[in-house]
Amino acid sequence: MSNYYFKGVNLPISTITDIANPSGNAPNFYGGFPIKTTTYTQLQPLTFGYFDGITDIATLTTAQNKIHNTNETVSIPTGCKTIRVITLGGGGGGGGAGGNSKAKQNCLGSSNSAKGNGGNGGNGGYGSYSSQTIDIYNIYPPSTNTISVTVGSGGNGGFNGNDENVNVSSGTGNAKGYTGGIGNSGGDSYIMIGTDKYCTSNGGTGGNGGEGASSKATACGNTSSNKGSPGNSGIQSNIQYPPTGWPQLNGGTSGSGAINGGNNAGSGSSGQVQIIYLYG
Repeated sequence: MSNYYFKGVNLPISTITDIANPSGNAPNFYGGFPIKTTTYTQLQPLTFGYFDGITDIATLTTAQNKIHNTNETVSIPTGCKTIRVITLGGGGGGGGAGGNSKAKQNCLGSSNSAKGNGGNGGNGGYGSYSSQTIDIYNIYPPSTNTISVTVGSGGNGGFNGNDENVNVSSGTGNAKGYTGGIGNSGGDSYIMIGTDKYCTSNGGTGGNGGEGASSKATACGNTSSNKGSPGNSGIQSNIQYPPTGWPQLNGGTSGSGAINGGNNAGSGSSGQVQIIYLYG
């Protein structure tokens, strides 16, 4: 592999492709040339100029790339002229459950009560995708040799609404549980080269909190209650998918809404950033 160079440039192909866990050897012309195929066209390197019959061997390999799960600054590899970037924003947190309500009669000979349960919280939204190809060689001077990566964090879940109780000794009394808190939005994912921002993918929005329940009682009279309505899900309530030809990343999932009397609201998961390095 180290004897093969990219289009006659002093860059061994072994340094510009992902050669971990090769899936075979190039047939016919280039014995010993490790192959690692990919079904994603955007993960393939630029053409090498080496052919298996009429097929450029570049289509049978995977370009050098790295997936980022945390914020960091990385160096642009020597000889890299173009990068492809795909980003996924963080998922939004789920909404909190609405508070319960209770209205109780408090008069001689009557102690009936009306109880209502708050609504469940809405699920958070999923993080979105963005993809971009950047010609760094023709945009930036050689002194620009780093990329700042920002990975959107997942949003926290919302708080549950407080309950409200009322005792009615005379007249009519009403109790209304508090609305659950809105989940936090997920963070945006992007890269920066110098002061320029590229390939921003938005985080999912937080789910809305459930409505608080309502109860009503009349002293020595009737009682009634209404369950709170569930909160709406965050924007992008369905899982997102990358553009055609780009790899699917992991993360950016939404947090579950709180269940009244059950689980609290869940947090969304962090997004991801993948940089694909191209030469030529």
